[in-house]
Amino acid sequence: HQELWSDVDLDSAIEEVDGFMSCYGSLPLEQQEWEASRTLGGEICRYVDVLPVFKMLHSKEVRNRHWLKVMSVTGCTFQLEASVFRMAHLLNANLSEHTHEIETIVEGAALELELEEQFYGIEEEWSEQELHFLPYKSLGVVFLAEDHTHSLLEQLEHAGGRLAVMLASPHIFPLREEVAQWAGKLATIADVLQQWLAVQGLWHSLEAVFSSPATAREFPEEAVRFTATHGSWLTVMRRAHSTKN
Repeated sequence: HQELWSDVDLDSAIEEVDGFMSCYGSLPLEQQEWEASRTLGGEICRYVDVLPVFKMLHSKEVRNRHWLKVMSVTGCTFQLEASVFRMAHLLNANLSEHTHEIETIVEGAALELELEEQFYGIEEEWSEQELHFLPYKSLGVVFLAEDHTHSLLEQLEHAGGRLAVMLASPHIFPLREEVAQWAGKLATIADVLQQWLAVQGLWHSLEAVFSSPATAREFPEEAVRFTATHGSWLTVMRRAHSTKN
């Protein structure tokens, strides 16, 4: 009873209690009717009922916020610090009377953890993604790689869809704000990349035109404006290449 909750080996406890129940069931019927036997049998049955509930609550999915729900359901208060939370606190809470509610809490905790792992996977993936750049003529590495960027856009669409599904789940509540923020970030990134490719395509076309001395002489004012824009564009692209992420 005084074993710390964090140290308890419930698999061994369940196996041991099952052994006790088997031994009790093998007693002659007249011995099972003895008062001491009935008391022992009742105690064994109590553990048979409550240990599976303990097993559910001992899973990694159950965090403090879920214990608060258990407290609300049972009307009992537990000190959740690992150094003081003991088996005895739960044995006195009559958890087996609230098995259905606790199952619901633990199932919700499992779904929350599943969504959390999916979300952090997306967050990690997009925290590490990099843009790819290619050299262009003698200007250096100043050209956003179109094939890789289109691939990123497809991945962004997929990730955005996954985040939208998460946001529709009632079990995302603990992470709803973070998930919504990342959904907004990825949508913004997709919009920027699409516009970037469009502007790059326009710059590419104009660069091919105004790189011709004959065109520059024929359209001097336009050539001057393009030269100014061209310089700004190269500065932006070189800075982007040095950043990548």
